[in-house]
Amino acid sequence: MSFEYKGAFASLPFVERGRAFALGPDPKGKTILYCNGRYVFIRNIEDPAEVDIYGEHSLQATVAKYTPSGFYICSADVSGKIRIWDTTQKEHILKYEYRPFCGMVRDLCWSPDSKRLVIVGDGNSQFGAAIIIDTGTTVGIIGHHSSAINSADYRPCRPFRVATGGDDYMAVFHEGPPFKYNRTLKDHTKFVQVVRFSPDGSVLATGGSDGMVFLYDGKTGDKLKSLGEKAHKGSVFGLCFSPDGTQLMTCSGDKTVKIWDVESAAEVTVFNMGTDMEDMQQSCLWMGEHLIAVSLSGEIKLLDKNNPDTPLRTISGHINNITSMTISEDKSAIYTVRVSGKGHGSQICAMAASEDGIVTVGFDDQVKVINHETGAYESTSLPTDGQPKGVACGKDGLIAVATEDQVIIYRKGNKVFAQKEDYSCLSVSIHPNQRDIAIGGNDNKIHIYNLDGDTLKQVNQLTVDGEVDTVAYSPDGVYLCSGNSVGTVNGFKVDESYKPIPHSWTFHGRSRIKKVAWSPDSTHFASGALDSVINVWEVNTKGNVMRIPGAHQGSNITGLDWLSENIILSGYIINPKMAGFFFVISV
Repeated sequence: MSFEYKGAFASLPFVERGRAFALGPDPKGKTILYCNGRYVFIRNIEDPAEVDIYGEHSLQATVAKYTPSGFYICSADVSGKIRIWDTTQKEHILKYEYRPFCGMVRDLCWSPDSKRLVIVGDGNSQFGAAIIIDTGTTVGIIGHHSSAINSADYRPCRPFRVATGGDDYMAVFHEGPPFKYNRTLKDHTKFVQVVRFSPDGSVLATGGSDGMVFLYDGKTGDKLKSLGEKAHKGSVFGLCFSPDGTQLMTCSGDKTVKIWDVESAAEVTVFNMGTDMEDMQQSCLWMGEHLIAVSLSGEIKLLDKNNPDTPLRTISGHINNITSMTISEDKSAIYTVRVSGKGHGSQICAMAASEDGIVTVGFDDQVKVINHETGAYESTSLPTDGQPKGVACGKDGLIAVATEDQVIIYRKGNKVFAQKEDYSCLSVSIHPNQRDIAIGGNDNKIHIYNLDGDTLKQVNQLTVDGEVDTVAYSPDGVYLCSGNSVGTVNGFKVDESYKPIPHSWTFHGRSRIKKVAWSPDSTHFASGALDSVINVWEVNTKGNVMRIPGAHQGSNITGLDWLSENIILSGYIINPKMAGFFFVISV
């Protein structure tokens, strides 16, 4: 049995309020680069489902840019480490790795010949550096700032210049290489968030937290003009010239994106992006015919100059952890805990598909339902009187919830049974016969209950090697499988009084197994664990049928399900500053 990676539903960029971040344009105009967690995403802007993911940084990645040739990408992280890697091969072979300074890198830019690199940020002893990429040696000094440098850009023609903008309210002109200080531009009254040269190098634009955008001569640094009396009512976080350099795109915390005529400094088009705080615009890019803007929510929008009120496309996704995922009963929709409506207001612990929609439980100790037709939360919710750990759904409105110290049964929106337990309930599954309910506990046992009407009665206990984080009945009801905290998968024959299958499966080492899921035909099941591995098993075979190592490289798998007999979906979680994405794998 073999597997094939089919694609990923990628996370959105990690965006920090009050800070600009740089999108990396593809010289060919097909993809964009952005970072989230320790990953760099190479995303096709016309087909967002086409994405490549680079995960070799050990710390949070902050910025990535293509070389002008397009053959390499340089990505940087919060420690000041930069990695230069190949784009032409799937393995993304590392060419060079350097640390120009110690501290967060906020922006970087390449020389037109792809031989030099300027890196800026918030270092411990310096805020910028210029290096020769083949040796890592410095090529002059990027400095004259008294605090962090937010942005840098390299003039694309001779005489070469490098412009920088920082938290000291200044933009600085450097000449070279080797680079040295030329002059300081002191027109901004607050942080300089972004600096960019026009494609022909004739104009330099700077944008700041004062809402101003200034234009300078790209060769001398002489001030030419400002865009309007004030370009935006909020901080300017992004600037990008049109490919012909005649227009300039700006974005701001005032929730607008604007296009300006460079020659006349006149406002040409205004895109009103919304009214919520998350509609603040943190980055923009003009790549070929594509006008791209990124909001505080992380959403990527492709704008239409001819219809400013309606984006051509909105690319949505996650910016934080995927804590749970499930598939609708008819297999038509995948849910990964991001829907509209008044949700839990806190982390969602678990979710399960029902006949009417998706049932979720959260840290707010509530049970809520997502309407499958509208894709929004329904207005009503059900209390759990304790921290939920797992949820399962049956027929005719049956819901079973496992909390820290009790098992709760709901029917058609009403609580009909609750029972305190002397163990902590961690997981739950309902048998297709709607009578047997399995609860995984922290006491290294699976507790089997019989549901008689609206009353639960414990009828069996199955002992395993560790805390039972996940349990699942097979769709045909013949088997029950479980995964535990010591990396063991156990199976039981339901129709033989839960007789254990003679062999257990231990191919996850001792990593905690977070999810087991059955194929629709009940012939195979998959397990995902903290070791980033997915194993596919056959009940009557002792060894694993297939092992998918590093399914989510360096990440903890928290979601796993089968879309069909040969398609597996998996989701992951790392930590609060890293986002989740999930893979589609054909087996």
